[in-house]
Amino acid sequence: MSELIEKVALQLILSVPSKKQRIVNEKFKLLRKQKWFQDKYDTIVMFQPEVRECIMKYDIEKMLKSDLEIMIFQKELNGILIK
Repeated sequence: MSELIEKVALQLILSVPSKKQRIVNEKFKLLRKQKWFQDKYDTIVMFQPEVRECIMKYDIEKMLKSDLEIMIFQKELNGILIK
């Protein structure tokens, strides 16, 4: 019985997103609102660790204000997805 409780407790702890995961999820929310992101990228990219790391390092709010920054971001993201 105690093993069952331990397993349930562990699964509960693991299901709570970390601070990093919450930040990346918020950034994805902002990106999904963008027409160019919706047209070019599928939701499957959200689950790729390399893509999540790339998005983590960007200030998405700032990037969305500059066409040049968007182009740089897209180029980097495309490079990751081609691999």
